[in-house]
Amino acid sequence: VITGQTALGATPADTDEFIISDAGTLKRMDYSHIKASSALTKISTTTISNAASSTLDVFTSTYRNYRIIGSGFTPATDGVNLNAELFQADNTEAPNYYFAGLKIEDNGSSGGSRSQFGGTAASEFRVFDTADTAGDESQVNFDMMVYKPQLAADTTIGVQSAGRANPTRGCHQIIGGFGGSTNIMTKIKFSFSSGNIANGVVTVYGLEN
Repeated sequence: VITGQTALGATPADTDEFIISDAGTLKRMDYSHIKASSALTKISTTTISNAASSTLDVFTSTYRNYRIIGSGFTPATDGVNLNAELFQADNTEAPNYYFAGLKIEDNGSSGGSRSQFGGTAASEFRVFDTADTAGDESQVNFDMMVYKPQLAADTTIGVQSAGRANPTRGCHQIIGGFGGSTNIMTKIKFSFSSGNIANGVVTVYGLEN
C-alpha cells in the first residue's frame, strides 16, 4: 500500500526508490537513475581572515582532478606574491616547483604592458605575482586546476588570476607548471610571500572521473 504519510525531508539517497507506472505496470526505480548530474562536486569552502596561511586537506582518491576558486585574497603587505604549496599526508612539502607565467597589466594610459616570470626548483608555486594591498578585496582572484595530486607522479597546476598589481590598474596572469615530487599529495597551502592573508575565500571542487 502506498500511503505517503512519511515525508523524506532531504535529498534522496541513490538507492532510494520511486514507484512509477510503465505502460500501466507499477515498477520501482532508484533515484540514481533520475537525479541531476554535475561534473563538479563541491568539497569545501574556507574563509580566511588575518592568517599567515591556509592549508586545505582536500585531495583524496575519490577524484582525479580538482578545481580551486579563490576570491578576495588581500595581502597585509604590499607588493607580495600569492603562492601555493603541495603537501603529503605526513605534512611533508613537495619540493621543487617549476612554473612559467605571463602577466598582462594596464599601463595607466589606456594601454597595456606584458612581462614574463618563472621559477625553477622554486620553494613555492606562484599563483599571482606582486599583489597590491589597496582596494576592496579585488586584489587577487583565481581559477586553478590541480591535476592528478593522488597519483605517484608530478602534480601539474594551471591557474588564471585576475586582480590588481597597482592600486588603479587591472592585471591578468596565466601560470602553469608542476610540483617536483613523485609522491601522492593530500593538501594544498596558500600564503603570501610576506605578511598575512588579510582576507580570502577559497572553494574546492572535485571533478567527476
